[in-house]
Formats: sequence, structure tokens, C-alpha cells
Amino acid sequence: MEIDKELERQVLLAPVWNQKDDQHPDIILLITSDTLGKESPELGKRLMYSFLYSLTEMPPRVRSIILINSAVKLALKKSKVLEPLLLLYENKVGILICEESVHYYSSVGEVAAGRTVNMYTIANILISSSHVLSI
Repeated sequence: MEIDKELERQVLLAPVWNQKDDQHPDIILLITSDTLGKESPELGKRLMYSFLYSLTEMPPRVRSIILINSAVKLALKKSKVLEPLLLLYENKVGILICEESVHYYSSVGEVAAGRTVNMYTIANILISSSHVLSI
């Protein structure tokens, strides 16, 4: 399998998190699942796409998005939710992916949006942020 060098470069250069400023308030979005809601997995995946795409259509209000547990699947090359994550990244929203979760789901080398970070970094960001929204 050939690695997309430009995609690899973008992932490696992704910021750990954006600096707080007027355009990126101190709001961190913690996503813990690849679905939104718990009833229907199919509906949950559609809702997650709609939610993330909605964030791309408004002024930046989130500084960083942290993906843990099954939410790391959202940032993989074959994800149907990859498009809005890449758009958010282009708008300077940090996309952080839990390294341990990536290993758990055997997805090393499949991350296509954002940057993998360890739990120490995630904990530090969550504790130092004034607003954390978890979905």
C-alpha cells in the first residue's frame, strides 16, 4: 500500500492545538464515539456527519476537537465523516486523535485528519481549558 506523501505531511504538521484568540475561543469538543446518540448506529453515524458538517458552516467556535475511543474512526482514511474534519482543520481547528485508541482499533497509519497524541497531552488540554463539551 502506497502512502499519500502530502496527506502524511499534513498529519505530521497538524497543530497539537490552536492558540486561544478571538477567532478560536477556549472551547474543546471531546468526541467519544463514532456515532451521535445510542439508539440506531446507522442514524448515529448520519447525525455525527451532520453535526460536524454544521460546525464547518458557522464561524469557528471550537479551538480543538479531541477524538477518543471509537471516535478515532472518524479521522481514518475511509471515514465518511472525513470531509468535515478536514474542512475544520483547514479553518484552523485542531484535530487531536488518541494514540491509544488508534492502536486499540489497529488503525495505525490510517489517520487522515489531525494528529495523534498521547493521553497525557489530552488530559493536559482538557484540564487547562475553560470549556469542554463532550458528545
